Formats: sequence, structure tokens, C-alpha cells
Amino acid sequence: MKRTRHTAEQIIRKLKTADQLLAQGQTVADACRVLEVSQPTYHRWRQLYGGMKAEEAKRLSQLEKENARLKRLLAEAELDKAMLKDLAEETSEPGASPAGRHSPAGALPGIPAEGLPRGGPAPQQPAPCRQGRRS
Repeated sequence: MKRTRHTAEQIIRKLKTADQLLAQGQTVADACRVLEVSQPTYHRWRQLYGGMKAEEAKRLSQLEKENARLKRLLAEAELDKAMLKDLAEETSEPGASPAGRHSPAGALPGIPAEGLPRGGPAPQQPAPCRQGRRS
């Protein structure tokens, strides 16, 4: 038999024809011969498109196309995310400026510029010692 691809509408039309032939008393083998498909193909179609109408089959094919498009977009987004993560890790290696922050002009990596607090509250000056009093 020649192998051809059938659209969902064609499959549903052939299944309706097969139902009519079976209602007339023909066997599944006879119906498959008239439809020019093998019995396993007929049973697979019956399982997939059993009670479906042509409009439902069109909607199913549209949803499958949209699903494939969304999967492709998700895969691209995941690749972009992985590339950005790798890039961020490369820039945070020793000797590079921290991710998203630039060192002030003249400052060495890892050493803050003078007068700029390095995160958290500013350090407090120690209280002056009084030498004459001991506790």
C-alpha cells in the first residue's frame, strides 16, 4: 500500500464511512479495504479520533501547533537564561568587578574606596580612653 498522510478531517470522514459500512453488516477488514488503510491504522484512528467531529479535529490540530510553538519559545527562553547565568558567573570570577556593580575610579578590586562604607552601618569611633580611672 502507498503511504500517505491524512489530515484529521480526512480521518474523521473515513471513520464515518467505516461506521456506515459496519452498520451495513460488513466486517472491519472489508471496511479497511474500502478505505484503503490497514486494520492497525483503522484501530489507531478509532482510538485517537473516535467520536470527534471535524471542527474538534481542527481545534485539536490548532492547539497542537500552538503547543509546539510555546514549547519552542520556552526552550529558547531557557537557553537565554542559561547563557545569562553563565555570563554572570564569568564576570563574578576573582579579578572581575562584582556582577552589576562597578568599582569607583582608582579603587582596587575587593578593596573599597576611601570614605565609602562597605555595606552595613558605618563603623563607630571607639570611645576615648580615660587613663586616670580604672575599674
